Amino acid sequence: MKLAVDRIVVVVVVVVVVGAAAVLVVVLVATVVAVKAVAIEIVVVIVVVVVVVVVVVVVVVVVVVVVQ
Repeated sequence: MKLAVDRIVVVVVVVVVVGAAAVLVVVLVATVVAVKAVAIEIVVVIVVVVVVVVVVVVVVVVVVVVVQ
């Protein structure tokens, strides 16, 4: 039973994190397109940071659940 609950928690966390990251990227891209004043390098850096954070969170959550 505990394992099933853990899996549900993992799925929820992953979906929320990925969803939040996707929204952030979309908002960022929309802002850049609207303003056209932000340097492309800044956008790339922010997107990379978001992707790295998402990957790290997903990996940590999966590892924690697998170890338990």
